[in-house]
Amino acid sequence: MAGPDIPAAKRAGLPVDIDRLAREGDGWLTPEERYALKTHGVCAQTQPGVFMIRVRVPGGALTASQARGLARLATDHGGGWIHLTTRQNAELHWVDARDVPAVLTAVEELGLTNRSACGHTMRNVMSCPDAGVGLDEPFDCLPDAQLVSSSILARSRQLNCELPSRINISFGGCPECRHHARLNDAGFVSTVRHGQPGYQLWAGGSLGSSPFLALPVMSFVPRHHVLAAAEAVVDVFVTHGDLDNPRRARLKFLVQDMGEDAFRGAFLAAFDNAVRSTFVGTITPILIMSPYSCVNAL
Repeated sequence: MAGPDIPAAKRAGLPVDIDRLAREGDGWLTPEERYALKTHGVCAQTQPGVFMIRVRVPGGALTASQARGLARLATDHGGGWIHLTTRQNAELHWVDARDVPAVLTAVEELGLTNRSACGHTMRNVMSCPDAGVGLDEPFDCLPDAQLVSSSILARSRQLNCELPSRINISFGGCPECRHHARLNDAGFVSTVRHGQPGYQLWAGGSLGSSPFLALPVMSFVPRHHVLAAAEAVVDVFVTHGDLDNPRRARLKFLVQDMGEDAFRGAFLAAFDNAVRSTFVGTITPILIMSPYSCVNAL
């Protein structure tokens, strides 16, 4: 089967009828519909008729009840095991196509989501594993990681059709994880300046076949403006990225094509606009939408 035309799928609004999987299995899916399923965290396996379902765990923090709930789902639908990923997600493998809608509903009932867990989306927002308990961290960065995840995820109906490629965001500050910032599309390193908590911000990092270390974008982002900074990175990526060339669409390529100074200038303009127009003062997290709230357009 030919690969999907991802730009065309995005421009069409990423339509896919998830409920039809429960009725008919997956034989009717086109390559573009299989790609659209990824934006629901549903990824086809090599084996026919089964899927991997990825669950977002923002900051890598699960409650005891959520962990037990995922274990039950793994027992009932995933062969009895869970894959914990390097981006702090949880994955269920070997899920029968007809069981996919029920598993997505069960994940939502646990207070978690599969939204934007795969595909060209904002992937899971990582946080330092010792956030909140580490003795050498400037402050607990987990709440900010969760805020950025939920707030940008609430834009996924629009963003999943506009992002040129995936975008990885990480938060950290302890000596063990602060260098991870340079390996992510956006990396926030917690720090304190003159008694004020905030972050150093890096952008454009990635590993893979063309590794690129992120460049410093802002030496200090006040903590109350962290969401504005994350939104600015995303908006620059959407505005200037190459939607039609998925093979060269990661943020690192945009940095290379624009040049570091031009990229940094575009970010600062977007950040200033975000601070002035939307994100001044106390920010209230936005609730994550149901995975079924936009079956026909994410």
